[in-house]
Amino acid sequence: HKSYRPVAVGVFKAVAKWFGLKPEVFKTCNVALHGVNTYLTVKISQRYFSPIDALLIGLLFASHPVHTEAVASSVGLADLLSAMFAFYPLAADPSPVFAAPLFALATFSKETGLTMTIPYIIAHRRYLSGFVAMAGLLVFRCWVTGWDPVVTSYRELDNPIPFIPDPPTRVFTVFRVWFEYARLLFFPFSLSCDYSLAAVPVTKPAPFILETCVGFIIAAAAALLAFLLKASPHNRNTMLFLLFFFGATFMPASQVFFHPGTMIAERLMYLPSYVACALMVWLLSAVVGKSNHMAKSVAVVAVVAVFTPVTLQRNQDWKTLSSLFESAARNTPGSAKVQLNIGIARQGQNRTLEALEHLKLSREIYPKGCQPDYWMGRCYLDLQDIAKATSYFQKALGCTERDHQKYALSALEAIFKKSCQLSPKDPDPHTNLANIFALQKRHKEAEAIYKQAIKLSKPSNDAVPRLNYARLLVHLDRAEEALDHAKKAHKSNKHRQEAEALLSEIARKL
Repeated sequence: HKSYRPVAVGVFKAVAKWFGLKPEVFKTCNVALHGVNTYLTVKISQRYFSPIDALLIGLLFASHPVHTEAVASSVGLADLLSAMFAFYPLAADPSPVFAAPLFALATFSKETGLTMTIPYIIAHRRYLSGFVAMAGLLVFRCWVTGWDPVVTSYRELDNPIPFIPDPPTRVFTVFRVWFEYARLLFFPFSLSCDYSLAAVPVTKPAPFILETCVGFIIAAAAALLAFLLKASPHNRNTMLFLLFFFGATFMPASQVFFHPGTMIAERLMYLPSYVACALMVWLLSAVVGKSNHMAKSVAVVAVVAVFTPVTLQRNQDWKTLSSLFESAARNTPGSAKVQLNIGIARQGQNRTLEALEHLKLSREIYPKGCQPDYWMGRCYLDLQDIAKATSYFQKALGCTERDHQKYALSALEAIFKKSCQLSPKDPDPHTNLANIFALQKRHKEAEAIYKQAIKLSKPSNDAVPRLNYARLLVHLDRAEEALDHAKKAHKSNKHRQEAEALLSEIARKL
């Protein structure tokens, strides 16, 4: 995971110890931190904008809907803490001796705090001390988490971009991710807690589309360079600061230098959104004039009036898991994880048939996913369809994600134990139960049940329990005992090929 956040974890523990694990307590802390961060953004803006423009930027930052994920969710406290510690040196211009510990607190609240050293270096021209602090923090973090400082183990379900084999398709998908982030920053009216696989479709670009995108980026860069060359020193410094601020803070989400563990995440826009708010006010100044404060104020208040209902509604979405997943299903219905999560929520609400629909859809979107198998097993168990439940639980035995294999084993153990009670003379449920014990490495229990299953079987129909018992004995380095059972299983025409393969394996052991 490559996370090292001792400051955020310490604050979490302190809040939980003093006030208890209450969602409203963490939400109150987050709202207070967001208020502090809004004040700091105003102070930062005053270095480059008029006092009124700085206040307008703060209003936009305070009400921006994209911040809801960071403020409404308890885990967002890490983002907010990191931002607060990183914003202060930009706002107050302390000495490097004081700024360095603040950036350390920001980095160890959340690793994105390290990126804020770059706008600090540009804003205060602390080149040597800034780069020394940044390098020192990076080296220490790598020493703690390993010298590969980013996540290299991904799930395709979370972020499919590293798994795209065709370079043009991968680059085009990255461009689409950038476009989606731009939409979230400037038109945040459709929000979701999840943007994983299929939320942004992976498609091969049509002819000349990729070239057009690259050409647009080059043209934009050329226009920006021309502006910087012609601009006044103040405007040039302002634009350079915003450019480096956005470039540094957007880097973790950009999918360029490394791939994060998610395709898109709204919480990653908490820091870059400051630049979006500043650009809105700057563009208004360019349109209506710098001195026309009334027109700018009216325009910003209008935008805030549009943002506020979206933010309030989004807070309602974050009140419960059910409402959160329902809103995600409306906004990103193509996400396999969204369909999985709403299916799990429906199963917990005893709305089993609806749950099955969402789980099946999740499986259709991402056939390689294994978690839906376990939850469909749970649904069919609720519907008293033991055969289908058993089938899906058995499929889930290969699922190593989030302990679902363990859950499937536990469910199958309960099913087969009940089957043994209902059919005490049937060898099949006994064999199945012994298999579950063997998978759980409960070898003594497995051995006892295998022997019972063999006793319950007719000599002409005992190949399956004998083969499985022989495999367990081979695993336990008891090859001579396994040989006897494998030879007896070899007499069965139906299972002769399996028995021959096992006999060859035993022969190599002896």
